[in-house]
Amino acid sequence: MTASPGDVFDVQITGSSSYKDCRIWINTLDRKDGSFIVRYKTYHTCHDFKIHVTYRGIHVGASPYIITGKIVILTRGC
Repeated sequence: MTASPGDVFDVQITGSSSYKDCRIWINTLDRKDGSFIVRYKTYHTCHDFKIHVTYRGIHVGASPYIITGKIVILTRGC
């Protein structure tokens, strides 16, 4: 694939936290060459992290990708 396939991929990230569900910002960038970049940010520590990647509603590769343990936010002092 050397061109953009359009809006056919979907990325959803789920997890749990002390606030019930993880609050996660997701940004998917279409590079217009057949590849994508997915950026995400969690707003607090999450557990049971799952990354679901689908193409036209069908899971891609080994999706959902499961990350065990804690996902901890990084903070930087300004």
